[in-house]
Amino acid sequence: MKIDYKEAFEKSRIAGSIAAGALDEVAKIVKPGITTNEIDTSVFVQTLKNHGVDRFFCVPGESYLSVMDELLYSPGISSRFYEGRYVSGQIAGHLSKTGQAGYVASFPIPEVMRGINAFLLGAQSVNPKFRMKVIWVNSWFDPDKEANAAKKLIDQGADILTQHTDSTAVVQIAEENKVLAFGQASDMTPFAPDYLLTSIINNWGDYYTARTKAVLDGSWFSTDTFGGMDVNMVVMGAFKNMPEQVKRSAKATTKALASGGVHPFVGPIIKQDGTTMVAEGEKLSLKALLGMDWYVQGVDVDPNRIDERRRRAMQRLDFSETA
Repeated sequence: MKIDYKEAFEKSRIAGSIAAGALDEVAKIVKPGITTNEIDTSVFVQTLKNHGVDRFFCVPGESYLSVMDELLYSPGISSRFYEGRYVSGQIAGHLSKTGQAGYVASFPIPEVMRGINAFLLGAQSVNPKFRMKVIWVNSWFDPDKEANAAKKLIDQGADILTQHTDSTAVVQIAEENKVLAFGQASDMTPFAPDYLLTSIINNWGDYYTARTKAVLDGSWFSTDTFGGMDVNMVVMGAFKNMPEQVKRSAKATTKALASGGVHPFVGPIIKQDGTTMVAEGEKLSLKALLGMDWYVQGVDVDPNRIDERRRRAMQRLDFSETA
């Protein structure tokens, strides 16, 4: 069966808008005129409980955790997306001629900050002088803002673009300007066939299948999840538009990340302000990863932007120390 990717993506976008609208309607029950992004968490949670809601099941992403972590039996579900960004960063380190990438970012939360840092650390493992500019669009999905940010980053000297937003606008701008790029969340090859290098694919299917089976057979219990390449939750798309030696290197790094042989956050790691965050040979702790509120040296972005509520929510989760 031939898939019309553009039609499928548009349907997905509409479905996402409907879901967001439904959440906003719930928020209006609490206080008219505000959205779920602005709502006071404790009031929202109490209202849900008053309506008989005492748990959330399988709602991935840190955007929801500041609400979820206050609900009874609420599991925190996120993924080690930063592993894929480390692979992408290494590829960028090999292929960039200017030594500068552009990063279109959504919100200053730990998930996104981990990705920014992991990408640059991957690039610097190949080219220690590699630098990266970041532009925030304050949205997960806004094609116009993402496209404008991509154009600005190209104008500022980036010859490779990457993103932590969900539309295809960034890779489409890259294709139009003959600039290399990485896709996000799904395989974006159809939108930039000649300049897309790979995509970081969020594979929730295996997780949802396992959890649904657990509900059906009565073995389900509440647990926090922070999966990565080891459990196929983070998957790299096909490596394209690059020399064979770079492709082999990317595959080797992907395999090493999945086996635990490589960890993106092993020292020495120097922060943006020049201080040492992780000493040589040491690995950043899981708690520090979950609450990340800093950038590595070489990231060109305002260091003071951070969503404190979401950072605290992540730090309260109970993941095993394996990330």
